[in-house]
Amino acid sequence: MGFSKMGYKWPTVGLVDEENPWVSYMRKQTMRKNNCINLVVTSAPGKGKSWSLLSQFCMIDPDFDINEQCVFKAKKLIKTFQEGKLKKGKPFMFDEAGVDASSAKWQSEINQALSLFYQTNRALNHIFGLSLPYLSFLSKSVRKLMNCHWRAEGYTRDNLTIIKPFVLEFNDELDRFYRKRLLVRLKDHSYTYCNELKLPKPPENIVKEYERMKSEFTNELYQSLSDKIDMKEKLENIKGKINITVPQQEVLELLKEGKTSEEVRQLTGRKYVVEITNMIKRMQSHGVKIQENQSKDHTVTYVVDDSMVL
Repeated sequence: MGFSKMGYKWPTVGLVDEENPWVSYMRKQTMRKNNCINLVVTSAPGKGKSWSLLSQFCMIDPDFDINEQCVFKAKKLIKTFQEGKLKKGKPFMFDEAGVDASSAKWQSEINQALSLFYQTNRALNHIFGLSLPYLSFLSKSVRKLMNCHWRAEGYTRDNLTIIKPFVLEFNDELDRFYRKRLLVRLKDHSYTYCNELKLPKPPENIVKEYERMKSEFTNELYQSLSDKIDMKEKLENIKGKINITVPQQEVLELLKEGKTSEEVRQLTGRKYVVEITNMIKRMQSHGVKIQENQSKDHTVTYVVDDSMVL
């Protein structure tokens, strides 16, 4: 029945010796059909999202340069779009996108950038892949522009990454997605579905550089998180503190040493004692705890609690 007929409706590719069908499909879409590939790979951590992209892209582009064709940060991705660094037919990946997508602000900005890129750069015939834990990290408007979805499902005993690949088709009238398995035309002209890919480990030099880049990215994330925690703690410590002027701070330090108003006047070079007493009253009015302490000889010193002074 239907396989021969379904070939007209279904995404279809001819089997090429020693080439996985999805390599053939991506090349066909970008080089022969003047189209582009917008691929999203989803899975839980450690299931092979990144390795699947690296493996596939190295098979498509033997000259794949991970330093030029892979980014981890949304900001660098947007800069890549702006500077036109994506080359015609060249694969490009945004890895660990979910890590950098933890805020609503990020999701808004990156969704806008992806939407603009997908809608205005089709002529590049690009092959663009990004990894995310969930499709929901992408806005609906961007999901509509994705035309491929892979689910990474872990590894075989031989360390091959298991992928469930689908072509996405969005029906605007029904407002719904259809996930289609790639139909492969065999040498005898029969057809079969590509239900699963088992992708080999990426080249060793690519893996080594990828791990270095990922480690650098992760360390920067930890440092950024640490800086944010430090800043939050500093703000918490500052909250409720009393800010006083430099002259007031000078007077306060002398009062803490047990100096009298007259002694403070002399040490600070003031002309009148009333200047010191007025300064004490201003600090008290702002919440600084300063109490008079009169000795038996009627000498007045001060007890100061400056724990709330910034």
